[in-house]
Amino acid sequence: MKTWIILTVIICVILEVAQVYAYTGLIIDAHGLGVNPSMSPKIFDEEGTEIYGTVEVSPDFVNTNGILGYANSIKHAIEEGLVGDHPLIIRALRLDPHPIKGNLIVSESDGKLILTENMIEGFLYNYRVAVVW
Repeated sequence: MKTWIILTVIICVILEVAQVYAYTGLIIDAHGLGVNPSMSPKIFDEEGTEIYGTVEVSPDFVNTNGILGYANSIKHAIEEGLVGDHPLIIRALRLDPHPIKGNLIVSESDGKLILTENMIEGFLYNYRVAVVW
C-alpha cells in the first residue's frame, strides 16, 4: 500500500512539473529563408512527414485569424500573444520546394520534438504557432 501511495505522489509531481515547463506555443524561426506568408502553410520534417498545417477549421477562421501568425522577431511573436510566454523555438532548415514558398522544413528530430511537446499542452491544436521571417 505504501509503495502505491509513493508512486502516486511521484507521478503527480512529475505531471505538475511538466505543466510548469510545458511549451505554450511554437515559433519557427525562418529568418533569411525567403518565406512568403500563406493562408495554408505547412511544416514538414526532412522525411516529408507533415508536422503542422492540415487542420479542420472554418474558412472564416482562416480568413480572420490564419492557422499561424507571422512576426518579424521572436520577441514580437511573444509580445503579440501569438504563442504564449514560453514557446518552443525551432529553426527551419529550408523552404519546401513548393512554388508558393510558404511551407517550411524542420529537422526530423525537431519534428518529433514538436509533436511530443504538443501532447502536453496542445499548442498546435490551438493554432499557437508563429513563423518569424
